[in-house]
Amino acid sequence: MKGFIRAVVVSMLLLSSTANAGSWFQPCETALTTPPFRKLNDFYLSHSDERQPTLCFRLNDREFLVTLIDTGRVLQGLYYFNASNGTYAFADRYRRENLSVPLEFDGPNKKHFALLRTDSLHGGDWDAIYEVLYLKPKKEGKAFELEELFYVKQDPGVGMCGERVLNGVAANIDSVNVENEGTSKTTLEFKLTEQSCPDGDTRSVQRRFAWQSNHFVEQKH
Repeated sequence: MKGFIRAVVVSMLLLSSTANAGSWFQPCETALTTPPFRKLNDFYLSHSDERQPTLCFRLNDREFLVTLIDTGRVLQGLYYFNASNGTYAFADRYRRENLSVPLEFDGPNKKHFALLRTDSLHGGDWDAIYEVLYLKPKKEGKAFELEELFYVKQDPGVGMCGERVLNGVAANIDSVNVENEGTSKTTLEFKLTEQSCPDGDTRSVQRRFAWQSNHFVEQKH
């Protein structure tokens, strides 16, 4: 359980970085009271059965993204709303539990990115998935893209591998940093502690992802 608690604390600390003025995602509690989000607010006012979202992102004057992390009957995840046709559904096909936005950052040519994290507990296993969200030219279809970087897993029991002993490798994310932000060398650096299961050996690992040819590419050591 210690590993699971540690991961959640790291996620909560990183989430605090989303409150800066240049963020796409804003707390919905305040965003929905402002003119840019009027159409999204009107939707929730006319659909009182819908859960209020946590974070809101205005793509343009009619398209929005919101996060829902309610743990009741509502399916958690990233939702897309289009005021033109009333579409309100998952941004893609996938449910995302305990979705947070640990950080936002700038890459080459002033391109902006949001890092998404999903924490899930299912079948006795805990995992964390990291994705990057960025905008695309409207002519290519939808206005945004979601790209998965990687995921880590562990048994939320004693130690990362837990009492049931997972196959493969369990891991904690210790920190996430952006190097050379706003330049052609913008790189996401993840520092992890990995534990090999079932032998229990641990080691410190760095995983680095750089923006190349319109995708994030992991840098091999």
